[in-house]
Amino acid sequence: FVDALVGTSESTSWINGIEVSVIRAQQQVVAGMNYFLDVAIMDRSNHECRGALELTVWNQFGDLSVTSWGQEIPCDGVMG
Repeated sequence: FVDALVGTSESTSWINGIEVSVIRAQQQVVAGMNYFLDVAIMDRSNHECRGALELTVWNQFGDLSVTSWGQEIPCDGVMG
């Protein structure tokens, strides 16, 4: 899942009426792969931003785990 997101300008998934969009993605090779993501949470019915956050996901050879729930990002900071 995360591999498909890195290298794209934006990727979107829907979960129970909530739209989750990756706004920015970077990767870092370590003993596996770190992915640094900015994620926007949108209301699917009206596409209104409900919030955004920084997220770090570690992929250790197929075993994915969230290693950091980062700072909250204002909606206007990701909806440019």
